[in-house]
Amino acid sequence: MESNQAPSSAAEQARFRSFFIHNVDSIVFLGLDGGVLQTNLMFEEMLELASGEATSRSFFDYLEPSAEFEAREAFSQTLVGEAQEFDSVLRAAGEVPSMPIRLRFTPLRSDEEIIGVSAIVKNIAAERVARQHMHSLAFYDALTLLPNRALFEDRLTQTITGARRYNRPFGLLFLDLDGFKNINDVHGHAAGDALLRAFGERLGVILRESDTFARLGGDEFVVLQQLTRIPEDAATLAQKLIEALHEPFLIGGAALKVGLSIGIAVYPWHGIEEASLLEAADKALYEAKSSGKNTFRFAGPF
Repeated sequence: MESNQAPSSAAEQARFRSFFIHNVDSIVFLGLDGGVLQTNLMFEEMLELASGEATSRSFFDYLEPSAEFEAREAFSQTLVGEAQEFDSVLRAAGEVPSMPIRLRFTPLRSDEEIIGVSAIVKNIAAERVARQHMHSLAFYDALTLLPNRALFEDRLTQTITGARRYNRPFGLLFLDLDGFKNINDVHGHAAGDALLRAFGERLGVILRESDTFARLGGDEFVVLQQLTRIPEDAATLAQKLIEALHEPFLIGGAALKVGLSIGIAVYPWHGIEEASLLEAADKALYEAKSSGKNTFRFAGPF
């Protein structure tokens, strides 16, 4: 007949110890002062520590200095009974580089008294890489690695908000390559793709970090020019961009040359809403194309 008796205290302790030591998560038991009392195998492997090596230090010594203040604040909150979860960074040591982690502090109690804190440490490096990859897919053009239409529209919205608040002009330049279709037809799409990448790199050197240079699709690009005081500032930039294409692109041993047509709208002279500014810049681009190409035009009088 099977026994219904509860497991002995020794059996419970052995089971708990096995669960703790061999857990797939990195677990650390901390004293009330933040000192490391005990670690499991996963934590030791994560930091490449010898068995028992971690117990001679404060847990906060394992964190990057910039992350220590937030961790201590969270630890203090845990000591009053509130579990805390937050992202932090493990300090680089030896062959182990700094590592983004997610920390969860949980109060340990005995007869309702808090006697310590458990820290579960999760490596989130892969999670961050995946998140960055998804962000790149959503907001950056796969060919040129420039911001795509979605990111451009988001930045245009933010720029208009700032322009209204601080009465700050900005320029919107629509760019279209002249002669690009001929490149594709004669030299093939691979050469055309290589030219688009080279075009993005060449113009990226000219633009300021505060500007947004995006690919809308095909051979259509846009520049959101910040720090524009008057419309003539946008004209100066447009001329620089056109002159940057005077030199041909060396693609696959061939010197491929394209021109550049630009349509310019400047807030608030040519519009104060997204739709009106986009329409004004698009019409100006059409006029530049109709005027013989390789030139720029403003959207109407200013």
